[in-house]
Amino acid sequence: MGNNSFFIVKYFVFIFYNLLAISQLAQAQTNATASLDSNHIVIGDALRLHIRLDADATIAQVRTSVWDSSGVEILRREAPQRQSQDFVLTAFEAGTFRLPRLPVVWETPEGRTDTAFTNPLVLTVTALALPDSAQIRPIKDILEEKNNWLDYLPLVATIIIFILFVLLFRKIFRKPKENKIEVQEVVLPKVLPSAVALQKLEMLRQAALWQQGKITEYHTELSFIVREFLENQHQILALESTSYEILSVLEKEKNITNAYASDLKYFLDTTDLVKFAKLQAPVELHEELWQVAQTLVAQP
Repeated sequence: MGNNSFFIVKYFVFIFYNLLAISQLAQAQTNATASLDSNHIVIGDALRLHIRLDADATIAQVRTSVWDSSGVEILRREAPQRQSQDFVLTAFEAGTFRLPRLPVVWETPEGRTDTAFTNPLVLTVTALALPDSAQIRPIKDILEEKNNWLDYLPLVATIIIFILFVLLFRKIFRKPKENKIEVQEVVLPKVLPSAVALQKLEMLRQAALWQQGKITEYHTELSFIVREFLENQHQILALESTSYEILSVLEKEKNITNAYASDLKYFLDTTDLVKFAKLQAPVELHEELWQVAQTLVAQP
């Protein structure tokens, strides 16, 4: 009877120490969590991904390569802030994407490294609803611009350069001198971004790309002209930014009206649909977007 009691006590002591060791191991485990600003976006919109650690450890690396074939693109990586790191994401295809767990390599102050896995995420991406042909805005009449000095700028510049060339030629060959010829620098007037954009729009119209079936090339060039104008006019990185980022920056401009911002959003969203979503746009839409682009670049 005494031996049985000894073995029972020994058995319970063994179980107690094992439970205590498991509890300490669970407390020392580092967990990683992932969250999105929103689980629903429209094609081309940007949103933030937040990675967090729940222990006193520093994020060394987040291996996002497991998302390479998930349909989601990473636009920018923020610098790690010890127990957290943020990313800027977007998607150019509609659908529901199930994003697998991300491996997060972390390091303790003592130099110990390990890997934790975040929770999986679900992101729903929807396409913009394009109005049917019956709801397309009517084509506005073309506003005739009055001639100004900018219209004659190429001719004036050519004449000035020709005159300077003739004077320089006569000075060199009719009156040769031992002294070096001094040529004064001529500063030509700076061409306004609106004038450059309007000229490119007219060249695009004359190229008749969409009439030849080159729909994507037409809308890509049309979007480039407007984005280049915004970059030169407002000093923003319009050519390298998404439509959402462009609109977010311009909302802070005091001289941007609500009507201008509305037309710009309509233009950017529609051209993105044609370029990235391969939208089968009606014929009327090509001319309408050209008219909207002309209105956008003609305003300051």
